[in-house]
This record gives sequence, structure tokens and C-alpha cells, in this order.
Amino acid sequence: MELFIKNNKIWQTLLFILIYLSFHQSILIAEENQHFEIQHDKFKYSFNEPEDWLYENEEGIDDGYYIIIKKGVNQDRTSTFLNIFPYSYEIDNEDFPVMMIYTVSKISAKCLNKRTFIDTLSNKYANEFTYENTSKTSIKNNDSSRSLELLRYSGKTKSFYLTLGVIEESEYFVAFIFITKTNEEHNTYFTSYKNLIGSYRFITDSAPLDEEIDDIEVELKKLNIDLNSLRYLEYAYKKNSLSMLENFFKESSRVITPVKNEELLKKPEFEQEVYKIFKLFYNPLKLNNYSAPYWGHKEYGDKNSELYSDVKYILVQNKIIVTLNERVTKAPRKYYGYIPGDTNIYISELSKYVIEDFSPELHFDDKNIIYCSNEFLETINEFLGVSFNRGNIYELPKPKRETQERLNFLNKLVKIIPGHWGGYYIIESFPRVSKIDFNENFDKAEVYFQNGYSYFCATFKKNEGNWEIIGSGLMFVE
Repeated sequence: MELFIKNNKIWQTLLFILIYLSFHQSILIAEENQHFEIQHDKFKYSFNEPEDWLYENEEGIDDGYYIIIKKGVNQDRTSTFLNIFPYSYEIDNEDFPVMMIYTVSKISAKCLNKRTFIDTLSNKYANEFTYENTSKTSIKNNDSSRSLELLRYSGKTKSFYLTLGVIEESEYFVAFIFITKTNEEHNTYFTSYKNLIGSYRFITDSAPLDEEIDDIEVELKKLNIDLNSLRYLEYAYKKNSLSMLENFFKESSRVITPVKNEELLKKPEFEQEVYKIFKLFYNPLKLNNYSAPYWGHKEYGDKNSELYSDVKYILVQNKIIVTLNERVTKAPRKYYGYIPGDTNIYISELSKYVIEDFSPELHFDDKNIIYCSNEFLETINEFLGVSFNRGNIYELPKPKRETQERLNFLNKLVKIIPGHWGGYYIIESFPRVSKIDFNENFDKAEVYFQNGYSYFCATFKKNEGNWEIIGSGLMFVE
């Protein structure tokens, strides 16, 4: 009798466990599965491997996405290319089925809410996948429950099935992506995918950055990641590495080389004159030469002529607009202004040119030169993201925390400032020349330029074959 009671209690306990496991099957992971803590930037969270799945990180590098593959899967090794991440990722057929966790800050994603982020990812899938339907599931995250949309897609030209779910934290998105080759596989392993999502636990979004470099640069070379790429810059930031930041800017400085004198002589005459004027005029270390930069904000001071005194790299514009004009006393059909101080003379534009690959040879003490190509500007802008706080029009817009930290990181070696109106950055070093106007005889020129948050016009005249400045004046202030 006593044995029967003991056995009965055991069976009751087992039954309770089975009922409990059955009820929570979408969110519980077997204890023997490995538990992982992931830190991306300052964001830290954890997840468990689903049963019979393996978290794979052979490269040992944190680039925001993490791969979980099915154990024991062995298929022919033919590569399939899926452009579904900010950085394209190559998946081998032997990796299918595969789950991915993609982690990105809202600043980097340029999305402020989950809906926008999901739409952005869906647009990335548009060429490869067709949207099918949306279902909902609930997950347990610490002490709070969340509703999670799961979006289902199927391949257009290849046999792929994909499900996407996104968790939104205060400053980060975590996307859970599940891809299989067949619909049957997708249905078979769908519970494992939900278990992976259910194991997710937020830890913190203010984890300290690791200052140790370890062997990451060796690993990056193995992966053929360019030193001047966005991926490398992201790694440098995550590691808070000044040496890696130096590598990024050093490699960027090698992309465009200055035009030598023998090359310059082969260019059109007007372009040669542009180079002569720019070299005479441009000096970011002496911003008061032709104008005192007016900021109107205490952050920089009203007349700060030493903005670039401590930087290691001067960022020079790689594009310049040139116009050929004539002065007339009668307003033409197309004109854009008056001669300053004489409203009876009009400026009529005859021709307009854009010098795209502008790279004059410049030397400034111990400074290095980077010519800001479109690719360089895009990399910096994408790295910084767009996120600003602003009180009113008279206050300088302040980047939000994550953006400000990224800006501070870059400004260890360069000087980039927020644009006056917010939502953009002034990357190229002042004075920034917007346009050079020549008269029809090519013996007078007007240089329109920005210095701080103010805009000026400097007038040059050719005297015995040499250009000299004859005056400079303020046009307007932002």
C-alpha cells in the first residue's frame, strides 16, 4: 500500500510536469541546450540553442547577426546568395534549414519604430521573396509578455521559405529570421524557431565596450573586409579601438590621390584656374583668413579659427561647381543675382560645370588629407545615422546618445559637426566652397563658401598671371 502511494505520487508529479511542458512548449528550451549571452555594441541579451540546433560562430566576430543551424544536416555544397542583411551574407545549401538573429541599433537602421524596421526588411526581401501571410505568437521576456508578429514569405525564383519576427527594445531591434528550402521543412522546424524566440532575454543596453582588440584584425583580413569599409568602422567602434579607427582613415586617405602638376597641365584651362584659386584660398587651419566663422552657438564659440588644430585628418571636398558668367546692364531671361554693391549690373550664367574628381595637392603641417568621395561620405553618414534632439530654432541640434557617442569616436581623429538644422552632418572641413564664378575673360572670380554656420563670398582678380584676393564679405547666417 505504501509503495502504491509513493508510485501514485510519482505519477502525479510526472503528469504535472508533462502538462506544464505541454502548456509552455512554445517558450521552454531543454536544460541541456547551451545558453549564450550576446553583446552587440552596448546592447546585451541572451538566448538558448533550440534542441538539435547549433549556434555557429566560427569567425568569432560580432557583426550583428548570428547563425543557428540544424545539427547533422549534410547537403551538397553549392552557395546560395541572399541579400537580406545590410551586409550581404552567403549561405551554403548544407546550412539549410537555418535561423538567424539580426541585431541592429535604431540609429544604424535609421528606423525609430518596429513597423518601419519591418517594412525596411520586407523591402530588402522584395526581389527574392513574396509575402504570404502574418501570424501572431506570444513570448515571455523576463517578467513581461509581448505580442510578436511573424511574417511569412516564399521564394520567387528559388525554393525558399522565410519567417520574420522582430522584437523592439528602447534603442535596438532584434530580428529572428528562419529560412528553409522546403515548405515541409518550414512546418517541421517551426516550433524550434518559436522556441528560439521564446528563449530571448534582454539584459542591458548600457554594457561597457570591450577595449581589447584580441585578434580581430587578423580575422577581418581572413574575411577580406576592407579597412575603409563600414563593417570595419563598426568593428572599430564596438572595440573602442583608436588604432582601428586610424586604420580606417589611413586607408580612406589612399583611395584618391592628389593631382600632380603634370596631370593638371593636361586639364582644361578653366579647371587649372580652379585648382590655383582653391590652393591659394583653402586653409582650414586659418579660418579667419578671409572670414571669421560665425556659429551663433556657445558650443563652438562665435569666432573659432582653431576648429581643426587638434585633428589628424583634414577632410577635403571632392566636388566643386564652376560657372562662367557675364555682366549685363539689362536683366536677362536667366540670371541669378547682382554684382554686390551695384544693383544696375546683373550676373548672367553662360555655362556651368561640375568637377567631380577634385583633388588638389594640399599640405598642412602634420595633417593628413582625405578627399571625400561619395562612397566615403555615405560610409560616414551611415555609420552615424540620423537622430537629433532640438529645443528650438535658435539651439544647436544635439545628436541623441548613441549618435553622439559615434560622433565622439570619429572626432578623435577628425572634426565632424552637426548641421545647423539637424538631421545631417557637416563632414568636409571648412571652408567649404560651394561654387566658383568666373567672368567671361577669366581674369576675375568669386568664391562662394561656407565657414561655420555662415556663408561668404570672396572676390579674386588676376594680376600679371597670378590670382590675388581683393575682398571678402558675409552673405548670410543660418
